[in-house]
Amino acid sequence: MELDDEVKMLRYMRQDVITAARDMKAALIDLYAPGKSPCPEVLTAVQLLASDEGFHAECPNHACRRTGLCQASDVEPECAPLWPEALRERLDDMLVGIALSAFRTEASRAAIHARLVQAFGPDPAAPSGKKRSRSAAGTPG
Repeated sequence: MELDDEVKMLRYMRQDVITAARDMKAALIDLYAPGKSPCPEVLTAVQLLASDEGFHAECPNHACRRTGLCQASDVEPECAPLWPEALRERLDDMLVGIALSAFRTEASRAAIHARLVQAFGPDPAAPSGKKRSRSAAGTPG
């Protein structure tokens, strides 16, 4: 392989690494973003309520009728027009509970993190301030 070909190949590889690093950074930021709604829990609540009420038998979604369980992929399932008002209110109550639980979990994690930082020193990822010299820190003025 010629030197020019190797240089071109290394440049392409470098660009692939840069692109992959950007994608991973965006994925990590998205994964740990605060305030994300607990979508799996919400969908589980919708699916449980619809399945318990037996709406899967009348649902326009063929997969729900075939499996005998709600297959909703959104907060507003296809069988939503069949839901009585009392069931919608029950779902709203469940969603409030899920949201409160998510907020409490987030607050708990923040408190644990603050306690760990207090116990073990500053967060290594946090920007550090100016360091004082030993002579300035050790001798009284």
